[in-house]
Amino acid sequence: MRIYFSCLIFGVVLIPFFLLIEANGQTNIEKAKLLYMDARFNDAIAELNSELDVDPGIAETYLYRGNAYYSKADFKSAIRDYSKAIEIDPDYALAYYNRAVTYYSSQGYEMAWKDVHRAHKLGYEPHVDFIEQLKVDTGRIE
Repeated sequence: MRIYFSCLIFGVVLIPFFLLIEANGQTNIEKAKLLYMDARFNDAIAELNSELDVDPGIAETYLYRGNAYYSKADFKSAIRDYSKAIEIDPDYALAYYNRAVTYYSSQGYEMAWKDVHRAHKLGYEPHVDFIEQLKVDTGRIE
């Protein structure tokens, strides 16, 4: 994995974690977001697991947990969670994009292309630098 994409992930993919924090929120999700921001990924995952025990039907919870797994370079678990988010909400463009970045990071380039196209079709604008690097690494001109 390139350091470049670590920065890209931090700047593009994980922003929803930062934007959704509520000042007085004390739910498992809010705790997880704060733990995530403090780079305490295992603790964030534990809070999100608790939330999923209560309500396993919320796509965003799987997205957040996928982000935490991605940050630990546990790409298999991240892909599993992004896929679950998509199963719950088939139009969840950000989950497709995050999964594309994760596939890229684990050298699953064809799957990355597939998810990038799906995210774009659903209205998500993929990061230009990511698309350019994906083109370079795959030799495709899409």
